[in-house]
Amino acid sequence: MRDPFIVDIDVDSSFLVKNEVWQRLFKETRRAIVRALGNEVADIVLRPSPSGRGVHVWVHLVKPLASDEEWLMYALLLGDDPGRVYINSLRAKRGVREFDKMFSKHLWVKPTDEKCEKCWLRRWVFEEEQKP
Repeated sequence: MRDPFIVDIDVDSSFLVKNEVWQRLFKETRRAIVRALGNEVADIVLRPSPSGRGVHVWVHLVKPLASDEEWLMYALLLGDDPGRVYINSLRAKRGVREFDKMFSKHLWVKPTDEKCEKCWLRRWVFEEEQKP
């Protein structure tokens, strides 16, 4: 069963992993969002994802969330991957107790077509992600 005091999100941004200013601003904006929703943040923990392409974030709340639907709403508004929120909502509707799973392993990746392989923006992002 999910913890009603913790919302975990998956943020696909390598810039957030490397930049302390962005991390500070990210935490401040998450606190503002939670406050706007009528709750408070006890702590925010950021860890690089195993893939290295983003961060896993755990937002610890002062007041518990009452339902799975409220938890999913918080996850989406705090910046979780919309696809992950949708998949988690389907799992929750089916009654899966541990519906919230971080994406730590890719089972299948859509092949990149030739047009995308040649895209300068895609190459630039890939090069940025490779930098220490």
